[in-house]
Amino acid sequence: MAVGEFFFTPLVLFIVPKYCHDEFFVNFNFFHVKFPQILKVLRASSVEGLSLVGFVTELATQTVTFSYNSARGFPFSTWGESSFKACQTCFLVFLYFYYTKRTVAAILFPFLYGAIAYVLLSGLIPISILVQLTSLNILLLSISRVSQITENFRNGHTGQLSFIMVLLLLFTHAARIFTTMQETGDQYILAIFTLSTVFNITMVTQILYYWNATIDAQKKKE
Repeated sequence: MAVGEFFFTPLVLFIVPKYCHDEFFVNFNFFHVKFPQILKVLRASSVEGLSLVGFVTELATQTVTFSYNSARGFPFSTWGESSFKACQTCFLVFLYFYYTKRTVAAILFPFLYGAIAYVLLSGLIPISILVQLTSLNILLLSISRVSQITENFRNGHTGQLSFIMVLLLLFTHAARIFTTMQETGDQYILAIFTLSTVFNITMVTQILYYWNATIDAQKKKE
C-alpha cells in the first residue's frame, strides 16, 4: 500500500478525485467553505430551508469549472477551491436525500457524480465541449443562488443555511476575482466569480434580516 493510501482509498477514489482524498485524509484539511454547512446539517439532522435544486446546480457549476480550468492547464490556485467545494457539495446532496428519506438516491448519487467527474477529468472530453459546458455556468449559478434565495423568502427564514458558509463563500469568491484577474485573465471565469459574489451578498443580507425569524422557527421545531 502506497504512502497516503488507506484500505478505503479505492472506494473513495471512485467517488471523488484523488486531490480531494489527499486533502481530507492525508493533509487533514477539512475546513473548507462548505464544512460549516455540513456540520450544521449533521447537528440538526435536518435540511429544512435548504434547496436541493440549489445544491445540484451549484455542484454542476463547480464540476464544470474545475474540469475546464484543469483542461486549460490553469494554475491550481485559480480552480482548486472549486474541486474541494464540489466534493463537499456532493456530500450535502447525499445528506439532503438521506434526511428526506430517499435512501436509494442517497446511495446512488455519489457514485453517479464520481463517474461523471472522472469522465470530465480524464481527457476524454474535447476542450471545445468543456468550453460549451462552461458557457452554461452563469445560468446554472443563477439557478442555484436564486433557488436558495427564493426558498429563504418563501419560508420567511433561512432554516439550516449556514451563515459561516455563506460568509466564507462571499470572501473566497471575492478573492477569486483578484486571483483570476492576475493569473489567467479569463473573462468568463471572472464574470462567474463576480456574479457569485453578488448573490452571496444577497444571501448574507437575508440571513441577517431573517435572523430572529430563523431562531423562532427552530424553537418551534424543537
